Amino acid sequence: MPLMEGVEMYHTMENLNSNPLQFPNPPILYMSGYSLNTSYMQKQKIKSERFIQKPFSIDELLTKIRSILDSN
Repeated sequence: MPLMEGVEMYHTMENLNSNPLQFPNPPILYMSGYSLNTSYMQKQKIKSERFIQKPFSIDELLTKIRSILDSN
């Protein structure tokens, strides 16, 4: 993205979600073409169930989306 990186956007949206009266809590699926290891994801506070690595299949995407929607 031209104005901010994906991780920064993720945290911005998470911070907006801290006030549920003002901002509804939309489910977030973080996608990246880069391989993110577990320690990086923990450092950035990215939940592994909210992450999918590109390239992914339609079935993988649908499974991930269903999992996120079912958890909300």
